[in-house]
Amino acid sequence: MPKTLNPSKRYRSYHWGFGPGNTVRINDDTLPDELVEMGALRWLWVTLPNGEEVELGFPEGGWVAIDVKHPVDRLYLPVPKQTMRALKRRYWDRRTEEWELAALADAVGGRQAGYDYPSVTVAPIGVVTDVIYLTSKRGDGSPEDPQDGAPSEYIHAFGEESGVPPVLAVDGRGRLHLAGGNYTVPRAGIRD
Repeated sequence: MPKTLNPSKRYRSYHWGFGPGNTVRINDDTLPDELVEMGALRWLWVTLPNGEEVELGFPEGGWVAIDVKHPVDRLYLPVPKQTMRALKRRYWDRRTEEWELAALADAVGGRQAGYDYPSVTVAPIGVVTDVIYLTSKRGDGSPEDPQDGAPSEYIHAFGEESGVPPVLAVDGRGRLHLAGGNYTVPRAGIRD
């Protein structure tokens, strides 16, 4: 099935037949105008520069979203304002280094690094090894009725084939950014 730029059709293809229920407007000048939700962000597994692996949880919510107009399907991680404030305090206010997002992506490498990034200064948090999100897809659900669309948890590893996972970074407002990496997002889900 060829890619389409129509957000509703892309949502339906990523959710194996389920259509979108509503539209959410996010007031953020670093995000594209039309993102398609992959699912509700639950956790990110990140390897910190010191080698420690941490699990970042998102109990207040957030999304794993894709820019359907981007040539290699860039992912975005919009989160609520209270989460942004917490991320700013924890990672931006204690930063030890700053990068322009595009320069960080170039340093990381991968197919995502070959395309423009918004002009924003970020503090690297660490290498993203896995993203876990919750979503409904046709065929998921209870064993009694696999068509009911009950949400399922999806876990996607980054860099499992190419060895080039993205780096998670935070900016001065607490927004999350993925820099570089070799992932794409075909119909089957996030792939390296």
